[in-house]
Amino acid sequence: MNSISLIPAKPMRCLINAVVPHPGGIPAKPAPTARSAFTLVELLVVTTIIAILASLLMPSMKTAKIRAQSTSCVSNFKQLQLAWHLYTLDYNDQLPANKWMAPNWQDGCPSGNQTTSDSWVQGDATVDTETWNIQNGSLFPYARSTGIYHCPTDRSTVDFHAGILRKRSYSMSYYMNGSERKPERKTRLCQIRNTSGAFVFIDEQEDSIHDGVFFLHVPGDEGEQAEAEHYRTFGGAHWMNMPADRHAQGCNLSFADGHAEHWKWKWPKSSGMDVDVANQLDLQDLRRLQGCIPTPLSTASRFLGIPLN
Repeated sequence: MNSISLIPAKPMRCLINAVVPHPGGIPAKPAPTARSAFTLVELLVVTTIIAILASLLMPSMKTAKIRAQSTSCVSNFKQLQLAWHLYTLDYNDQLPANKWMAPNWQDGCPSGNQTTSDSWVQGDATVDTETWNIQNGSLFPYARSTGIYHCPTDRSTVDFHAGILRKRSYSMSYYMNGSERKPERKTRLCQIRNTSGAFVFIDEQEDSIHDGVFFLHVPGDEGEQAEAEHYRTFGGAHWMNMPADRHAQGCNLSFADGHAEHWKWKWPKSSGMDVDVANQLDLQDLRRLQGCIPTPLSTASRFLGIPLN
């Protein structure tokens, strides 16, 4: 009997990622391995790149937002100006009233309380928590959206109500059918000689706005002369009401021919009402706006209701 030598079998190794033959002859895919995570250095590099891109894009995004808000504000002015024109068509060319209750004129400078019941708006923008004084104004039937009376960049709140935004940011030029006193004041559209150069609505500074009337002196009138006796600089020139500078140190305003514009100021407008001119640049801003006051009428023109030649 032949002896059979027993050869010990070799242990089988576990082959990782070994390719297992497919019964059909097509090799199988290797088993997936665990994927390594980002290193700390790689994360820091990615974060730095994102921060750099954000710093480059933020100014452009901010500029685009400012332009969009200004465009929206100009659109508000165009709608208000259209309503103003529709009113004149319905009322035989008469302008919407824009008057104070019981105005007091002292040394050529006016003061008054709110606006009369027949004015384009009523009430006081600093205390009105609701929109009733807009809805009761004479223009509201022609512009039945209270939102167009408010500038999208105006974040000022109602007095003693910090959580309530004001309902109105705009005012109308006193010279557009304001309280009787000044010869430049117009009561009918046909009396305005240069409709493209006579402003009607303006974005008013939040510490200046109250009623719906925006008043400024005619250069060298009795109001400026009276102030010159006390304040010798710039011949007594001063801001009775202050325009806003919310739109990149500028404001929007509309004109009697129906168009609206954005004006860039040379000097910031951060003060309230009845404020002296700050410097030569501020004086240039004031004179520019005063240049948009309509011309006065002659005695015959006032009687006939026609513009001065």
